[in-house]
Amino acid sequence: NSLLQMRENLSGVMLDVEKVVFTAATLGELSARVVTAGKLGAWHKLTVSINDLISSFYQPLQSIITLANLMARGDLSERLDEELSGDLGKLSVNLNQGLQDLAVL
Repeated sequence: NSLLQMRENLSGVMLDVEKVVFTAATLGELSARVVTAGKLGAWHKLTVSINDLISSFYQPLQSIITLANLMARGDLSERLDEELSGDLGKLSVNLNQGLQDLAVL
């Protein structure tokens, strides 16, 4: 009976994870999150980790979107001031440099 319960738990978690990964990765909706309520132990840790991973992209992307909206309205005075690492850090540095270069034209 406990093996059947474990199998059902795994199936439920995998269904939740697959849905959120599809929504975030394929549809580009990075606000999607796996429901963590009711999940225990390793399943809870897995869902929290997936949510944290998505959040690590979502939050900086929101700042970039805000900056792009300002640029579209002709405001070149703002910069990304978040300390980002990796590819998002490279994007931030390049975007800020591009804005600086445009502002002096």
